Amino acid sequence: ANMSYNYYESQDYVNAIKYGVMAKELGEEEPAILFNLADAYLGAYKDSSIDIRSVLEKNINDNDDQPFEKLSKKEAEEKVLKLAFDNYNSSVLLINKLENKRLIIHPYYGLGDYFDLIGNEKEAAYNYEQAWLHSKGTEIMELKNKIKIAKKLYLFYRKAKNEPLVALEWLEVLDSLKEAEKETLNLEIVGRKQAEFEYSQKTYFDSLEKKKLREVEQIKLKQKESNRKIVIIFSLVLIIVLIFLMYLFFRRRQLTVKHEMLRLEQKLLRTQMNPHFIFNSLTTIGGFVINNKIQVSYNYITKFSKLIRLILESSRKEEITIQSELLIVENFLALHQMNKKDKLSYEVKYDECLLNEDIKVPPMLLQPFIENAIEHGGDLETGKSFVLVEFQLLENQLLFSVRDRGAGFVNNKESVQESYAIKITEERIQSIKRQSKKTIKLKIKDLSKNTENEEGVLVEILVQI
Repeated sequence: ANMSYNYYESQDYVNAIKYGVMAKELGEEEPAILFNLADAYLGAYKDSSIDIRSVLEKNINDNDDQPFEKLSKKEAEEKVLKLAFDNYNSSVLLINKLENKRLIIHPYYGLGDYFDLIGNEKEAAYNYEQAWLHSKGTEIMELKNKIKIAKKLYLFYRKAKNEPLVALEWLEVLDSLKEAEKETLNLEIVGRKQAEFEYSQKTYFDSLEKKKLREVEQIKLKQKESNRKIVIIFSLVLIIVLIFLMYLFFRRRQLTVKHEMLRLEQKLLRTQMNPHFIFNSLTTIGGFVINNKIQVSYNYITKFSKLIRLILESSRKEEITIQSELLIVENFLALHQMNKKDKLSYEVKYDECLLNEDIKVPPMLLQPFIENAIEHGGDLETGKSFVLVEFQLLENQLLFSVRDRGAGFVNNKESVQESYAIKITEERIQSIKRQSKKTIKLKIKDLSKNTENEEGVLVEILVQI
């Protein structure tokens, strides 16, 4: 143990650890051996000229699961720090079992150095304070160590804890210790130059008072800065919370609009497939089968099933291509023509350039108006109907139009079901405008009221693309 201590004093930490480990094996219940060995570990860790793994070479036994030569520098440093902590801690536990606990000053001081080294200011301050408390009334601790403790605790309470009153107390202790140190160092000079010492002492106390005032001002300024940061942080948190609440509010409105859109689309779907049309279609198929018109019935079923599939698929989407919309319209008209035979003729016109453009539009906007034209747009004398459907590209707008050659809105002959379908379509257009921010316009014109040469009803839908 003595050899370990002597090597430590001469800063030969590797040999200090070597003999400290040997002493520990011979007398593990001796606290001084443990904290002196811990001092050697910390000294080796701080000495940059030492290969830290050579320290472990003196310590690790044959049962260690990882040989020291395979450890990285960082792993070796962590092991050395842990060994220092374990030995300090063990010495504290042993001393607490003794009646005379004066030796506990040393391991507490060492633990303060350990935690200060790893950056744990709180634990460092606690252990330094414990060492300070146990050293009161004794001369065991050296003056330089007391100064070190007072300085560490002053800085801790000033910076980390931000407790100015406690910091000032430790500052006064530190100043008194420095004064004592100065008096000790100048004992010989005091005897020869008493007058100079008294003058320097007065100057020192004057500067100390100024220093204290400066420290107090700095602490106050730091406290004000800290309060200002707290206000800024609180304001930022409040702003973030308000932004988040606004986001939730608008997001909820968006979801409400989307839900309304889906509800209207479902209503529209139910109105699109008119029960009379489905009934007539199935009756027509039955007539073809009874009359043994297998090929005609097959063609009719094919168009009918394709139309239903197209409508069901498009109703689940917010937008579909022009090609898909054309297919729905043409199949819809073709089936009605097969039902009505020679009483219905139609024409679908569209700009060829639309087929090459990647343009998407809300699905099935025209169906209620097409069916209305078929059912109520016939000639009053012949009972025949003609429906014209057009798709035109106008700069940044797409024009849908449906026209018949009937008598117009004479005597308000539209059925309740058809008026309901048109109303649902108007509501749907308003919902699409709110959700997509696109411009959609619906115009319904009774051409028979405008001029004697015109007849029928014209429905136009302008969609922004």
